[in-house]
Amino acid sequence: MTWFIDNLGTIAVLIILIAIVSRILYVMVKDMRSGQSCQGCHCSSCSMSGCCHGKKTGAVPSVSHDKL
Repeated sequence: MTWFIDNLGTIAVLIILIAIVSRILYVMVKDMRSGQSCQGCHCSSCSMSGCCHGKKTGAVPSVSHDKL
């Protein structure tokens, strides 16, 4: 029990950091599933936007960022 009391500050910081990292990962996964970038930007600001999102005529084939 004294070990727990001696390390209570460290344990509290660890729990807070785990909560923050978990929230960040949750938001990133949620954004990726909804089609948003994990950087929080839109396709117009991406340097590869012309490659993966062609014109409506379909002239440019779709390319995944993962393959580049």
